[in-house]
Amino acid sequence: MYWKNEKKWEDIRFDIYPKMSPVEAKRLISQNFDLMDTQERRRIDTQEARLWLLRLSSESDQGVLVIETMRWQRSKKQWENETIAMRLTKDGWQPYATPYNKDDVLPITKDNLNAHVPELQTELKKQYLSPQNMIYPELHSELLNKDKIALPDGHPHKFIEPCLEMNKGILRRGRND
Repeated sequence: MYWKNEKKWEDIRFDIYPKMSPVEAKRLISQNFDLMDTQERRRIDTQEARLWLLRLSSESDQGVLVIETMRWQRSKKQWENETIAMRLTKDGWQPYATPYNKDDVLPITKDNLNAHVPELQTELKKQYLSPQNMIYPELHSELLNKDKIALPDGHPHKFIEPCLEMNKGILRRGRND
């Protein structure tokens, strides 16, 4: 999501969030959006890009994977969200509502997902979901850590980072221990 170079589908690892409600997923997307720098937020806003994440479904043992998406509607000045459910079968990914044979369903596991990544990439492209806008589990900590200022060796602290209470001008210090 927060890359200086253009990411391609081949470079993306598909990390999946655990089971959560659609409301929790939307909250997670908006929290990550709030942590992005101004330039990145502006890019998403002007392009009306859809932020998205992959999460497990309560039916993941029945091959269901959920894609939660959100995009900022500039004209309406509000978030628009969509939930897309896909089912993994021996024939590849299918929309959730497509009739299926229960014997053909593959549960969502790391091995099954890795075996069907190219088909998942194709389905995501069909939904116009860019790899640049994927919210992945490590993104939250990466966004929190990007503003840390490294200190010289031998300093009693590892880094200085801006405190969340920016209006007070407080800095928190990371200890070496």
